[in-house]
Amino acid sequence: MITKIGKIENLGIYKNFTSSKINEFKKYNLIYGWNGSGKSTLSRLFSSFSGKDISELYNGFKTSVCVDGKVYTEKQMPISNEFIK
Repeated sequence: MITKIGKIENLGIYKNFTSSKINEFKKYNLIYGWNGSGKSTLSRLFSSFSGKDISELYNGFKTSVCVDGKVYTEKQMPISNEFIK
């Protein structure tokens, strides 16, 4: 299960995001915000974890995500579907 996003760089409105003020994800999470606040970009990032190629949309993006205690970067995408629940 995805528990935390450590960083997002050069991905849509996320130019230099770090998760220092964000709680860890739980089993159920609600993501909401104003138009243009990054909800769809975050959804595309989640899609890339399971294999969707978003590099054409966001050239040079960087990310780190914690899945079941192990940290993955954009270079290790896609992450096995067994972890993405």
